Amino acid sequence: MQSSVLRSALHLAARSAAPTHRRALSTALSSADVAHVGNVVGDTEPFAGVEPPPIPRRLFRLWPAVDDAMSAKIVTLHREERYEDVVASFIEMDPGAKRSLNDAGHAALLGALNALQRYTEGAEYMRSLKIVYKDTLWCEDRRNIAIEGLQSYVALKRAKRALDVLAGCQASGALSLEAEHYFQALECNRSEHGNDKPVFPANTIEHSVATARLMAAEGFVLPPALWKDLVASCLAYARFDDAAFLLNVYTKSATLPGASLVPGLLMPVRYHQPSLAVAAFVQYAAHPALASDAAALHAAAEAVLAALMNQPASTLEDVTTVLGYLQRISPTLLHVHVLPYLLRSMPAADFLALVAKSTTIRLTSAVFARAFKEYARKKDAASCETLVDYAVEHELELTWEAVEALMKLHADARAFASVFELAQLAFGGKSKADVAHAPRAVFRLVVEATIELGQFEDTVLFCDKYLVDNGDEFSQSMRLVATMARRLTCVE
Repeated sequence: MQSSVLRSALHLAARSAAPTHRRALSTALSSADVAHVGNVVGDTEPFAGVEPPPIPRRLFRLWPAVDDAMSAKIVTLHREERYEDVVASFIEMDPGAKRSLNDAGHAALLGALNALQRYTEGAEYMRSLKIVYKDTLWCEDRRNIAIEGLQSYVALKRAKRALDVLAGCQASGALSLEAEHYFQALECNRSEHGNDKPVFPANTIEHSVATARLMAAEGFVLPPALWKDLVASCLAYARFDDAAFLLNVYTKSATLPGASLVPGLLMPVRYHQPSLAVAAFVQYAAHPALASDAAALHAAAEAVLAALMNQPASTLEDVTTVLGYLQRISPTLLHVHVLPYLLRSMPAADFLALVAKSTTIRLTSAVFARAFKEYARKKDAASCETLVDYAVEHELELTWEAVEALMKLHADARAFASVFELAQLAFGGKSKADVAHAPRAVFRLVVEATIELGQFEDTVLFCDKYLVDNGDEFSQSMRLVATMARRLTCVE
């Protein structure tokens, strides 16, 4: 009796210094849980709001018998947000009676411990509950126990334990948690990070991905920022299968992650996995929200394509796949990035076939000239010949620059017959005025080819028909060659 009076006096003296309110977590006990509480508790003087001592470990042991009176009292104190009194009352339980709290009492005690930030004790009590109840803990009647236990684990950043709660609830089929509980479990796995470090540490990434998979199974979708961080972390740890799964979580959602979608799709490219980005883009392109918005689809496709152009690991299949979704393309992206990539990656025959099917790239004179220049730079005479044949077949004008480039390739290979054949094609049907602006190198190459072939008459005919004698050094030199060729013709 004396110790009880002294304790009450101490509590009353400390009341003014004690906090008047503690933040309650998610436990919300129903009125049924506290039925007849007033009759059971009576007018017992409550404990004041001082911090109770640690709970003795012996009190964490659970017994089959239930102390309904103490459970009701603890539930009432919890509803009144008198969390210190909840813990103090629990400590006052007689261990010799070998009785435990009921479900409502368990939830109230866990809620009070969480409100007092005594998370370690909450986790220890939750451990005892799991040992006793096993899989039967995960049911609707014990919903508040599961939620408060989860809160303890989240606060302690015990990712594996938090995941166990979520997985247990889902596996039981008898208890469904809300999306916020999954978010909280993921948030506890995050760490403070710099720009060069993953948000989710290596020791939690497996639990984080497992939590995200449980969310998807429940039909919940990650918040965009959390989604991007988790995808980036998976890529950083080379968990590419997990990254592929996460990239596609919004494809089955009614809404897309707005402005986060394109940055999210581009992340695999940064980690040298462009095919992951393309595969995800194809999935999102079929999403009704994107498929019905031509401008948004175009912007996404062009952004992905631009990223592919800057990634050496990009394959031709990746690039052509994204190109197929574009109805137009910016001139800068086309001429600075896409055309050089395509021309580096495929011979002229394949390039022409691609252009024939494409609604994006058209074989304009500028594109044709660029292609010819690129293949000539690669010394790919076969591709240049293919382009020439295409130009003739489709009545495209063959530029003098293209003629010069191909003639040089043939001359370097000492294929002078091909040079002469190309000259007949380029100069055929033209007058001296028509070819006045042809590069001088073209004239020189044609004359050189006829001489190498021993066709001196053709040398003379070519110079007489097409060479303008304007008195400069080049024309005089060509005339001198023609004169010598004429003499050789006479000798023969």
